[in-house]
Amino acid sequence: MRFLLLCFFLICISAQAQYIQRDSASIDSLKNAYLSEPHMDTSKVSSLLSYLMSKEQRFSGNDSTFLEAGIDLAISLDFKQGIINLYDLKAKYNQQKSRFEQATYWAIQSDSMARTIGDKRGILIAQSTLINVAFIQRDFKSALHAAEEIVQLIENDPLNVDNARHYFTLGKCLGALSRHDEALSAYQTALSISEETGFAPGITISYASIADTYIHLKDYEKALPLLIKVHEVFKSEGRSTNFAASHFTLARCYLGLQQVNKAIYHAQLARDINRDLNNMSYLKDNYLTLAKGYMLQGDMDKSETYIDSAFMVLDSINDEQRIETIENLKTKYQTDRIEQEKELVETQNRLIAKEKEEARIEAEKNRLISIIAIISLFLISGLLWFAMNRWLLSRRQKEELDVAYEKLEESKKLELAASNLKAIKSQMNPHFIFNSINSIQDTILQQDTLQSYDHLVIFSQLVRTVLDHSEREFIPIAEEIQFLKTYLDLEKLRFKDDFSFNLENQVTSGGVLIPSLIIQPFIENAIKHGLMHKSGLKHLQITLTDLNDTTIKCALEDNGIGLTKSKEINQKRTNHRSFSTQAIQQRLDLLSDQTQSKAAFTMRAITNETGDEIGTRVDLILPIKAVVKV
Repeated sequence: MRFLLLCFFLICISAQAQYIQRDSASIDSLKNAYLSEPHMDTSKVSSLLSYLMSKEQRFSGNDSTFLEAGIDLAISLDFKQGIINLYDLKAKYNQQKSRFEQATYWAIQSDSMARTIGDKRGILIAQSTLINVAFIQRDFKSALHAAEEIVQLIENDPLNVDNARHYFTLGKCLGALSRHDEALSAYQTALSISEETGFAPGITISYASIADTYIHLKDYEKALPLLIKVHEVFKSEGRSTNFAASHFTLARCYLGLQQVNKAIYHAQLARDINRDLNNMSYLKDNYLTLAKGYMLQGDMDKSETYIDSAFMVLDSINDEQRIETIENLKTKYQTDRIEQEKELVETQNRLIAKEKEEARIEAEKNRLISIIAIISLFLISGLLWFAMNRWLLSRRQKEELDVAYEKLEESKKLELAASNLKAIKSQMNPHFIFNSINSIQDTILQQDTLQSYDHLVIFSQLVRTVLDHSEREFIPIAEEIQFLKTYLDLEKLRFKDDFSFNLENQVTSGGVLIPSLIIQPFIENAIKHGLMHKSGLKHLQITLTDLNDTTIKCALEDNGIGLTKSKEINQKRTNHRSFSTQAIQQRLDLLSDQTQSKAAFTMRAITNETGDEIGTRVDLILPIKAVVKV
């Protein structure tokens, strides 16, 4: 999948090559042309579009102000083509700022107006923006819907390189949803168009994408010749990330063909390049592939050495991502605060423009009140009484200012709550990873080669998912269910046939978002404290149901030893500490404050007719959010 993402990056570069490459002097020249345009007509809007498009979405400085002014002018002139393009640029601006709901809204507005006037090019551009925004949020179904609509629009168009790119995007969306047969058909169409139009980058990308799809389908013999062709293309780049990725993908293919020596050879070359380039995430995958290769050769010492190396890299990645997350949160908080303060200043300036003299007197009094507030509470009361008498003429203006200040304070509280939530989640991830590593260690010590490899594959998927979900407060319910199934599959490998589970989703709306990484700790506790100590068949039932428009319920039932016996066992363990449950309780409290919806859980014993405990039930109430439909 990483190889496919690199290919997508290559096609994005190829797509941008159609625009004129401008240096900073040229961009400044276009900006000056816009600012110096004297006529407030369509030529002014066109100058602005030329300037903003020349930046290739690298917005900065006063670009947001220029966008708003351009939209107002285009609307006043009823210049629909300009409105369509400016709405799309505003969507891209919000995407760059990670404001994805606003980005989706403005892309939809651009698409709607383009359809109104029958602007096919405008529709294609807006739908492409919607695909990018949806893909960043991992909303692959929405991305696929937009990609399918684009393909329908271009179905009867003459062949060109843009068509190849659109079919490649369709294949990427289908592959993300594991619809590999359909993705293969889309990539083959992209290859055919690229060959007919002489689009060399498209041919390379199509070969790589088709080969990656064959690997997903475990058809390694068909994948190998395509990968060799791609490898020869990237070989000319030298020790690049693309060249390392082609070595790594060849190693995966050779492992699938049971040609272990060749797999180890290519994995070692990929490792050397990624180590030189400090590509830590790719290096981890190289180490795991080498561990598998040596395991299949029976060299367990080397296999364990590479497993240890992979975990060392993973620890390094976690440390770097934790630091990066903290810095990003600080930067985002400061940026949002500056923007909000800027909006507040603009509001104040508009009020001052209405009553300039009264506003000047009011500002002097406010400063005087602030100084006197520090000196004496008595003087504050007297000055407030005096100010209230003078504020009668501007009461309406003051009410607007008070509302603006309240919104600013509320935003700060929400940012603080989000920061606390991120901190708690970053503490939970090492706890989850530690327990998973213990499970893998058991099978390695037992020298169960195949089961150890299965554990490693599932664990690698889980680690990627945990790292991804840790960056998002809410995720689609379908992603959470897939994550839980992968985790339970890992646990099932450990228990073999003694353990079974049933995960049933009865939530009627499939497009809701739920808090990430919050159900798994309860499943882990059920297995660790209830089912692990039970002899015989062990079963876990998980059911998700609707409660109302803002919450759902997740019910977990196990047939383990029950709460009483579990507590007795835990009391004998002097070092026992249920860290995840404590962290979850803190997170639920924060979610309740942040979403204004109920977030809580209850735990009770399940008994039979004689009153004996035959299991445990946990009811978890979670807040939900609706996904913005594309």
